[in-house]
Amino acid sequence: MASLYKASCKCGYENQVLIGGTRMMAGKCFWPALCGECGKLGSCVQGIEVDVPVCGRCKSPNIVLYRGETGFKLEGLHLCPQCKELSLRFEDTSGDVFC
Repeated sequence: MASLYKASCKCGYENQVLIGGTRMMAGKCFWPALCGECGKLGSCVQGIEVDVPVCGRCKSPNIVLYRGETGFKLEGLHLCPQCKELSLRFEDTSGDVFC
């Protein structure tokens, strides 16, 4: 199951991303990534049969995945796409999203 997460930063930046797997995408999952081309934070698909994850918006393979220490939980602070500081937090806001 995928979950909807809120990404927010002290600079005022906010966005929502899907994180996790879905029934329709066996062996694949959504994971937050920062695109080096368009500079946007979004969800990319990675996993089985995905050779190279790409940006969900511009389809560029020039992405950096946000990583968590435990599974789909993104603890701590991460790079904010707006202010470029390590002050972005992810918070699960939806529970599970059934797909």
